[in-house]
Amino acid sequence: MPPLGRHVPVRWLIAGSYVTLALTTLLVCGLAAFTRTQADLWHASELRLRSQAESKWNRQPSMRQDVGTGHLPALPGFPSWAPQLALESSTADIRARVLLPDGTIVGEAGGPAAVPSVDVAQVLASGAALQAGQRGDRVYESRLGSERWQVVQIPLVEEGVGYIGLVQTLASLRPADELLLALRRYLIVGSCIAVLACIAVGLALGSVLARPLERLAATAARIAEWDLTARTGLGKGRNEAYAAAQTFDDMAGRLQEAFAAQRRFVADASHELKTPLTAVTGMAELLRVGVDEDQPEKRRQALRIIEREADRMNRLVADLLTLSRADQRPRIEQAPVDVAALVLEAAEQARLLSATPDIEVSANGPAWTAGDPDQLARVVRNLIDNAVKYSPAEGCVRLTAGVIGDEVVVSVADTGAGISPEDLPHVFDRFYRADAARNRKTGGSGLGLAIVRSIIEWHGGTVHIDSQPARGTTASFRLPLLRL
Repeated sequence: MPPLGRHVPVRWLIAGSYVTLALTTLLVCGLAAFTRTQADLWHASELRLRSQAESKWNRQPSMRQDVGTGHLPALPGFPSWAPQLALESSTADIRARVLLPDGTIVGEAGGPAAVPSVDVAQVLASGAALQAGQRGDRVYESRLGSERWQVVQIPLVEEGVGYIGLVQTLASLRPADELLLALRRYLIVGSCIAVLACIAVGLALGSVLARPLERLAATAARIAEWDLTARTGLGKGRNEAYAAAQTFDDMAGRLQEAFAAQRRFVADASHELKTPLTAVTGMAELLRVGVDEDQPEKRRQALRIIEREADRMNRLVADLLTLSRADQRPRIEQAPVDVAALVLEAAEQARLLSATPDIEVSANGPAWTAGDPDQLARVVRNLIDNAVKYSPAEGCVRLTAGVIGDEVVVSVADTGAGISPEDLPHVFDRFYRADAARNRKTGGSGLGLAIVRSIIEWHGGTVHIDSQPARGTTASFRLPLLRL
């Protein structure tokens, strides 16, 4: 943005734009109107003076002249009839003069007493134009003091003789100048009123537009000071400023949720790591201070606890690294993956590790998608592990994999206790367990389903869990189909 736009409030920028636009429009329109009026007044006065100069001829049909012929026919005996011609061509406000080719007045009548003197240069110019074969009539401005006068002169041409003189009619332009002066005043006053109105409208409109922006800036400043509860509170609107404020509020809400999730994540991760670290530290201390040589079983037990808790910490850290990588959404190597084959392989591994519950698989042919086979295999294993873990020994885990439309669909259903409606919305939250006591005998670290969702969304798919208490849980995911 230019430096001016950085330091000037929006309301003043809008008001200034309105004033600039108004002044430019008024200047152009006013100048055009004034110039056109001035030209029309000059042309109307010229027609009036020319008509008066030709009035003697136009009163007789046989001598009527076409408008703008450039000269008048003269009768023999000039200049004896010049005074009568001047009298017939004048009025109370139009002076008529009959001149010789050198500018000498041979007849003059009518009009005000004080008129401009004869402009000999204009008279000689008419004669020179006639000699050059051009029009000899002329219209020009003459001055008497500060008063402007319009002069029309038309040559007199006698047949067989040629140019013998000319007729001049002249009138004051004071009425036209007074009208132009009044028009100028009206334009100036009207422009001032219009500018004031534009300033008022511009400031009002600027305030309307600036108010949400000011609220937005104030809210952003509060958030910058770590008040993550701050919101503009402007609500939705079709106006761009209100739309930006609504988007900002949504962003602030997501930011608050992200920080809250981060705090919960740090607290939960610390809690998860604290227990194994405490066990490892305690057993290491026991081994350091020494146990009786005749108690080898206690030494072996201490070592087993250290190994178990170290393995637990290692798995937790690996899960956290997997989540972190999935959250960053790095580019996936788009290798073809048969998800149905992954399901069959994971089911076989689960049967080898646990004889119960029963595991049934239904895979209707290959189901290809593009992605990372190791990550997708981990998704399938996590879902199967959860289903086996929460199913009773006499229960059954059913796996299905296939293609529906343009999607690869995989579902894992168990016959366990199910998930309560209160807990179901949170099953994908990190470190979340349905039991408030955080029992790790079956609950694990609480990262399994979070990893599943992150990996599936990373691959452009969706995951869903449907559960009914005492009837079991069904976890399913969908991925884009790769057509080979």
